[in-house]
Amino acid sequence: MFMLVKLPRSPTVDEILTKYLDHKSKKDGMAPDSIGEILKGIRCYFDKALPMMLLYKKERKQYNDAIVDNVSPSTIYGAEHLLRLFVKLPELLTYVTIEEETLNRLQQKLLDFLKFLQKNQSTFFLSAYEGTKVSEGKGKGNDE
Repeated sequence: MFMLVKLPRSPTVDEILTKYLDHKSKKDGMAPDSIGEILKGIRCYFDKALPMMLLYKKERKQYNDAIVDNVSPSTIYGAEHLLRLFVKLPELLTYVTIEEETLNRLQQKLLDFLKFLQKNQSTFFLSAYEGTKVSEGKGKGNDE
């Protein structure tokens, strides 16, 4: 049996990004604009990348059922799928022209965000998934 994340998730990607911005504001006094811009970028990458490269084959029907009326995936999906984006980010960032120093600062900020996810894992991540009657098959690549 293939396990699916029940949608909509709570908290959503949008809510997690907002919580992180609030956390940074409280911790550092004022959240710099750069953090807000980075979070907007993460949201944008997530919304674009989810249907293209972050879903397993068996999750596509659920995606098609959940994303109606131009709803953004970041308002439906949660931390489980957001983490998949971070796995793909190094590959995605190779297509962006960015100075090495700026890239290093970006990596530090992304690492800080991942630490935030880890500290709050019991709030952000599911401990169980819902089963579905889709047969597992012997797929390769994105089907595993």
